[in-house]
Amino acid sequence: MFLLSRWEKIFFSSLFVLVTIGWDARPAEAAGLSISPTVSSLRVGQTVTLTVRVDSADKTLNAVSGSLSFPVNLLEVVSVSKNNSILTYWVDEPVFNNVTGSWRFEGLVPNPGWSGFSGQVASVVFRAKAAGRAIVKFDSATVLANDGLGTNILQGLSSAEVAITTAGMQTPRSTSPTTGGPAPVVSSPTHPDSHRWYANNRPSFEWDLPAGVTGVNFLADRFANSNPGASSDGLLGNYTYGQVSDGRWYFHLRLRDASGWSDISHFGFNVDVTKPSALTINLIPRLDLTMPTAKLELAAVDKDSGLERFEIAVDGTLVATVAATSSPVEYELTSLKPGEHIIAVRVFDQAGNELADSVNLLVVALDPPIITDYPRRLMAGEPLKIGGQTYPDSEVIISYDVSSVAGSPIIQHVFSDGLGRFQVVLVDKPASGLYRIVARVRDRRGAESLGGIPVEVMVIEPSWWRWGTTGIKILSVVVPLVALGGGLLYLFYYIWAKVARLKRRVRRESHEAEQALHGAFDLLRDQVGEQVVRLQALRSKRELTPEEKKFLTDLRQSFNDAEKYVRREIIDIEKQVD
Repeated sequence: MFLLSRWEKIFFSSLFVLVTIGWDARPAEAAGLSISPTVSSLRVGQTVTLTVRVDSADKTLNAVSGSLSFPVNLLEVVSVSKNNSILTYWVDEPVFNNVTGSWRFEGLVPNPGWSGFSGQVASVVFRAKAAGRAIVKFDSATVLANDGLGTNILQGLSSAEVAITTAGMQTPRSTSPTTGGPAPVVSSPTHPDSHRWYANNRPSFEWDLPAGVTGVNFLADRFANSNPGASSDGLLGNYTYGQVSDGRWYFHLRLRDASGWSDISHFGFNVDVTKPSALTINLIPRLDLTMPTAKLELAAVDKDSGLERFEIAVDGTLVATVAATSSPVEYELTSLKPGEHIIAVRVFDQAGNELADSVNLLVVALDPPIITDYPRRLMAGEPLKIGGQTYPDSEVIISYDVSSVAGSPIIQHVFSDGLGRFQVVLVDKPASGLYRIVARVRDRRGAESLGGIPVEVMVIEPSWWRWGTTGIKILSVVVPLVALGGGLLYLFYYIWAKVARLKRRVRRESHEAEQALHGAFDLLRDQVGEQVVRLQALRSKRELTPEEKKFLTDLRQSFNDAEKYVRREIIDIEKQVD
């Protein structure tokens, strides 16, 4: 039998997990370990729970270990816990030692490991033993990556401060005299209003550093007039706490220069990051389930900032916001339609934290009206009347639509008499079509029914009207056709007349041209004849030369040929026109 060292246990346990399950081999990135709350305040004898958390959003881890120390003169460990831890396999159970002032833990997460923000590792409950300022810090720690190599990806550690006072004490630090210099002005970008509550447990504070300041001293605790002490915390112009527990806090600040410490500024701030608890939605029993109303009794608890308001929604629609001025708060829902409803309630505290819950509520529908009197067939133009039976002195809502008319149903209202009878004329002169009629009822309490069994009424036109309508339909087709045919005939006639007139004009003009041609050629022939006679007279005196004889012969022939050609062209034009 032999004992393994702490690191040997981690190595072999990690090797066992990786061999049997596998690993995620990716490059290692940074992780951080912190203790929350970062700042807390309590009196001697009180307890506080500090929790170790790990941040590893960029890399999957599979092992975490740590060793922490605390001042044994101020604190003692009451218990340690691994409840709700991300670690599922423990190499060493979380242990503590109140003599040496230490506690440690070692654990593994099997493949695929864990990644994320603010993962809970282990917690410890301390009891305050004496007044003072106790620092709980890491002496050593590791965060191993799930990369098969056991790479330590830890790059950040943070400690926690516990301010302890005795009953009646106002400061956990030593006091020092002031010189009467003015107190510095402190502001907070995260918690600007000292009277309001904020769902932010990382408060930030800012102040100016005048020339000549050599020291800054600050403290946050539960007391309004604490003195932060005489030890400088550095030359800082702002400070942000990592994680502060819920409750009313005060930030105290003083500055030091060559003349000494200034007066102290006290800045109150309120932190509440915890949602309200124990939201109760109580439905007051209803004797009549058809009632469209329901009373709610709402109660919740918030230990820090206190409750602010309740928001009530019905089937996903916000219907009311009620101030949480008392507990419980009563509210009555009205105008609920028949059916099952989801009543959702959200309660908000003064810091805006919320808690939600819901209940189901059933509203039973009334019996729908019965339409007993209605015509199944009706001539167009005759009044459409219906009648029926329902609850006495109630409103009957009748809706109907017509097959021949597109659109939403038409709604009409009528009241029943003391015996529950109702009668209404839906349409004075209904047009033809199929009428589909549905009725529902609303009584004097506002309770409603669903729609009843629909009835149908067929409205038809009279026979003579149908024949007339048929004739109109026929004429509506024939008349346009006749008009179209007449138009075409007129068009043909118009074109024919235009062509005939053109032919006559061309024939007349060609005839006139022919006559003019004959006249012109006759005139030319006469003139040429005169010249021929002269030439022949000349021949009696002398013999004509061969050239003159040929000229006379050619001239007669040319005139005859030209006349024949022109006459032939005129005849061709007349043929084309015909």
